[in-house]
Amino acid sequence: VAGDIEINADGGCINFKDASLALAAIVNTSCVGELRIHEAANFVGFKTPALTGDTTYTLPAAYAACNGMALTSTTGGVMSWAAAGGSKIDIIGTAVASCSGSLEITGLSSTYDTYFISWSDLVPVTDADNLYFRVGDSSGVDSGGCDYEFVMQRLVSSATTYAASASTGASSIRIGSGTGNAAGEGISGYAYLARPGDGTTFPMIQGQSTAESGTPELAANPFYGARKAVITLDRVNIYFSGGDVKTGRFTVWGLKHA
Repeated sequence: VAGDIEINADGGCINFKDASLALAAIVNTSCVGELRIHEAANFVGFKTPALTGDTTYTLPAAYAACNGMALTSTTGGVMSWAAAGGSKIDIIGTAVASCSGSLEITGLSSTYDTYFISWSDLVPVTDADNLYFRVGDSSGVDSGGCDYEFVMQRLVSSATTYAASASTGASSIRIGSGTGNAAGEGISGYAYLARPGDGTTFPMIQGQSTAESGTPELAANPFYGARKAVITLDRVNIYFSGGDVKTGRFTVWGLKHA
């Protein structure tokens, strides 16, 4: 039909139309070709990048076999459908302190068998304070007076010897000591909780904290701890024993096996 194809020789553009309705176009913009497919007043465009040679992509011959598949390519541009890769680590939650009594993350479950836990830039309201860790279930955080056991070493930059803190019956697990709150001081660290929410063993944690203490000096705290009974674990919690958490962040990730 006359007028359904418009060619602009000067601009290098070709428009395909049905009367006044635009269907598609091949457009030249500053010597860069673009294919446009219209839907009403809008379009989807495919534009060529800067090239040093010819590039051809060969599309798959059929639809993907199932939902969620990804389009992959060989080095020759032959494309096919493949199972989409995924992250092997998922964030469970994060909490930011603002003069908080404690920081707590919920949502742990049987989906993951191992959790990676991080606390960063934590600053206590009270100088030279100690950091503690607890777990809990749907009823809340467990703070029973004898429910935990732990051992924590304390190494400091001012000495070549070390001290230790340990308990077979505590209300929480000690994971940091002597954290200062002057400018530049605080504590950061990480731990692994190697048990799913519905596991059959005691929830056990191991990790390390590094702090600038109120002395001031650098303090390193490797630690190991456990709750002394099985629990349907769905949350973890950290707090300073002497006062609030002034600032900092607490984050938990779930690690996948496959």
